[in-house]
Amino acid sequence: MKKLISAGDAKSWKHCQRRVWFDHNPPQDFSAEDDAFELLVQQAGEEHEQCIKTVLEAFGDVVEAHSVEHTKALMAAKTAVIFQPVAIDSSGTVIGKPDFLVRTESGDYQIADAKLALSMKGRTDLEVQLGLYRQLFDSKLPALVYLGNGDIAEVDEKSDLKVDAFLTSMRALLAMTSPPPAHYGFSKCGVCPYHDICLPQFEAQGDLPLLYGLDPRAVPGLEKQSIGTISELAKADPQALQDVPYFKGAAKKERLVKQAQSYLSGEMHVVAPIELPSGA
Repeated sequence: MKKLISAGDAKSWKHCQRRVWFDHNPPQDFSAEDDAFELLVQQAGEEHEQCIKTVLEAFGDVVEAHSVEHTKALMAAKTAVIFQPVAIDSSGTVIGKPDFLVRTESGDYQIADAKLALSMKGRTDLEVQLGLYRQLFDSKLPALVYLGNGDIAEVDEKSDLKVDAFLTSMRALLAMTSPPPAHYGFSKCGVCPYHDICLPQFEAQGDLPLLYGLDPRAVPGLEKQSIGTISELAKADPQALQDVPYFKGAAKKERLVKQAQSYLSGEMHVVAPIELPSGA
């Protein structure tokens, strides 16, 4: 059975490649609990639905699509606005379902999507998602993004290279029989539904970013110095370590080496004397 790449995969893909692999290969006996993360997802879903309703009201007469074939039939009938149209690429492996297809005065259809985001800045996932919709529907018009603050952004052909990179990466990921390597990150892993599955693996391998304050982006530079685990960092001479991105300066090196030692032994290391404010 073919694993379909969805435009919606772009969000998990940007977040963590291991996460998107698990999305397509759910761990055995895994089920999402109604924890704080799931409640946040539900709340975001409800807010997104309201955002869609707002856009629907602006469009007026809208017809909902129910399949790829139905979408094609509605387009052939020159339907003014199609809600939740569906398209699959010629290989049958990539699927997209934007919020709207809007027929323009020229007769061409334009992609439109409602998002809770207030800006497109840094939102590679949204750019990839809308760019992929354009490709799937063979649209030459820029895709419209109705943002949560009422603004409308556009995604045009400049997104094509990012879409191609996404598809190449996704095909490689889905060909893997086991999760891809990854590093722990407090922000990204803390809100991930697979946190409890990955964390024991990160702990077992002594993953460096388990140390608070050690940015995962510093890992490649440390690995080039034969520092790939917390144990290896704990044995290192801070003064002998070279500066690498996100791991610079004598004070930071000394602190993180002592932090690694403390992580392993449970002992406290004083980095600097504690200074408390004097009372009034």
